Parts: sequence; C-alpha cells; structure tokens
Amino acid sequence: MESKADVVALAAPVAEKPKGQGSANYSRAVALLHQHDADYTAPELPFPLFSPALEAEWAKNGPPAFGAEMRKWFHFKEGVHFLNHGSYGAMPRPVKQIHAQWLDHVEEQPCRWFNCELFPLISHAVRGLAKFIGAKPHEVVFARNATTAINAILRSFPFQLGDALLCMNFTYGAIKKTLQYVLPRQKVDIIEVQIDSHPTGRQVIDKIKEALENDKEKKIRVVLLDHIISPLGMKELVELIHAHGARALVDGAHVVGQVPLNLHELNADYFVSNCHKWLYAPRGCAFAWVKEELHKEVRPAVISHGYDQGFHSEFIWQATDDYTPFLSVVSAIKFVELCGAEKIMAYSNELVTDAANELAKAWDTEVVVPPADFAAMALIRMPKPAHHDEDGQGADAICQLLWDDFKIEAMIFPLPELGLVVRISGQIYLEKQDYAHFADAVLTLIREGRY
Repeated sequence: MESKADVVALAAPVAEKPKGQGSANYSRAVALLHQHDADYTAPELPFPLFSPALEAEWAKNGPPAFGAEMRKWFHFKEGVHFLNHGSYGAMPRPVKQIHAQWLDHVEEQPCRWFNCELFPLISHAVRGLAKFIGAKPHEVVFARNATTAINAILRSFPFQLGDALLCMNFTYGAIKKTLQYVLPRQKVDIIEVQIDSHPTGRQVIDKIKEALENDKEKKIRVVLLDHIISPLGMKELVELIHAHGARALVDGAHVVGQVPLNLHELNADYFVSNCHKWLYAPRGCAFAWVKEELHKEVRPAVISHGYDQGFHSEFIWQATDDYTPFLSVVSAIKFVELCGAEKIMAYSNELVTDAANELAKAWDTEVVVPPADFAAMALIRMPKPAHHDEDGQGADAICQLLWDDFKIEAMIFPLPELGLVVRISGQIYLEKQDYAHFADAVLTLIREGRY
C-alpha cells in the first residue's frame, strides 16, 4: 500500500523529465512502477544496455558454446577451475562492460545523476526484473543482498508477545544471527526444526508439517524457508503455512537464474533473492518481493528521506551510495535471454549431476545431496583426510592446497556425521574436464601424503 503522496502521483504525468531535488522525485518513480506496459515510456538511456553488435551477432549465430568457449566471456585467469559459482557468482564481460559505463556516467555529473536521472532508471530496472521473475513491478524493491532484505522484513514484522518464528537448523548462518538479534528483543520465540544435514525435499515438507501440527496454540506467525533445499516442494510448503494462518518468508538467495521462478504462482508472503549469483549481475544487487497488502508494514533497515512516503519511496533511496549494480541487472537479464535461460539451467544441471557422480566414484565416497534437488549445485562427501582434521580448519587447509597447487576453487566444509563435504556448482563456463582435474588433484594429495 502506498501513501497519499504516492496515490496522487499515479495520476500525474510521468513522461516529462523530473524536476527538483532527488527526494522530491520518489513519488514519480513509484508512478512509473504502477503503469501498465502499454502506457509506460522508458527513460532516456545514456547508452545501450547491451552491446548492439554483440546482441545482433548472438541473436543471429547463437552465443558461444557452453564450456571452454563461453569461459572466454568471463574474467577468469588462464588455468583457473572455478567450481564455486554459488558463493559469490561471476560476472560476464558484456555485463561488466555496461556496469563500468554506468560508473563512468555517474561521475560525468554526480548532482544531475542523483537528483534527476537515478529514480526513473531504477524504476526501469525494477520493471525489467519483475517481468523476469513473474511479479508486478510495484511489488519489487532492490536491496544490497538477500541478508539485507530479510533484515528489513524481520525488523518490520508486527510480532506480539508470545509469538514464534519457525526456521530450520540449516538456515543460513547470517540469517540465524539476525533471528538471534531481532526476535529476543521482541519477546518472540524461535522454533528450530531439526532436519538431517542432507535432507530430501520430501523430508523438509514432512518436518515442517509436523511442527505446524504441533503448534496447537497457533503461536507461529512466520515460517522462514530455504528455497534451494526444497525447490520442487516450495509451493506445497507455502500452502501448508497459509493453511496454518502463518506467513511464508522465503530465503531464495540462490534461486533467481538457477531454477525457474514465478512469484505469483509461488504466492509466498515475502521472497528475497540475490541477482549477483546465478543471474550474473554485479555484486550488491538483490531484491525483495512483498505482497501488496503487506507493503505498509515493511520498512528498510536504513531509514532515510523516503520515510513515511510509501513502500517504494522508503526503499528506493538508501542514502548516497552506488546504485549502478541495480541498473546493470537489465544487462544481466539480456545476457541470460541471449544464452537461453532454459539452456543455461539444463546445461548446468546435467553437468553438475554427472560431475557429482564421477567425483563420488573416483573418491569411493557418495553424493550427499542429489543434484536433481539442487539444480546447479551438488554436495559430495570428500575422502577422509589422514593429515588434516575434519573441521573448519582442516577444510580451509585442503582448500588452500587445492588453490595453490592446482588452481581449483571449491567449497569444502564439515558436516555432522559425514566429515568433510564439498559443494560444487555447474555453470556455462565449466566442462567435464574441470571436475576431472578436481578428482585427480585430491587423489594426488592423498598419494603425496598431504591430504
């Protein structure tokens, strides 16, 4: 729900260039988000948001072949085997080029940029992102990352004394710390569902269903879900939560770009995701989707000039900052569209599925989490080390050896009852040889007595 100022702005003409200082233009940006596509006029852009020549070439002849050819369109140094896309992502050259142009453009006239140009351009980027994720533009706001967005939602939630929030034992560490900080101050209980360290989607659904059935007094107001753990059962989980009278907050940090997403079909109450991971946008670009009837409750973690002027007015300006990652998401989406979103997902899933099985076979271990549940990520048990402890320090030492001697970047960490495991990612710049190199590197360390 928007403020009176926002509602008035919806009837105002928006094609003319904005006037006045930046804080006076919030409502005009909100108006652009509410316009139907047929009525919307995009702002004047200082440059194309994707190389016209490259777009024409790829549209005619197709993008580079996935694997070694596509790797040339990323910035990895020669010989690097980057198997950990899931942690921080990687930006393709065509997207980075546009991001650099935005940074240069800002410096050409900073006052004009912040006071006149920025807000219509952010609205334009939001509209592009909303279309890609199956949402309406006025339901979406940008955030620095998924953690920032969840902080805003949790700090804003109208908890009452005696309420409870339900989460899982494998909820992301930064979010757990947010819960530990925010909820006790509001006298809200945290109910943590204990699930195996390598669950299936069905196990997650059954455990949450059991926890809701045990909540006879209906104290649970919010259920925090980790989307990538149970992507195929997420809609069923949301329906269970709503049937209980609670709200569903979905942490989809890894979702957008990795698996198909339609937020209207999912019908959660809140959904957050990063764009820098699987959508190839610059780091510092994420979003929050909030049901329209809840807009009046949700406020950003940083309160600034837009306070009390409506949902979007409060989020669109978070002090003087670098907003260019948000604007670059349009270019990232164009990159995905030219490569083919479904083709990217299919290639990454098939690659990581085969790689997980081959690694487990080479090391005589097991695939802990089937890639079918993880789309483009898989979890494999590492061989038991003879010269390192099976803890965080031991995992870090092995990671360092792999990087120093073999230029392999992989995410190794301990799990209870399993010892060390590795999470690998599938990506369009990788191919089977990258994972074979990883398998051989670990076996080499074992033979040399360094593992």
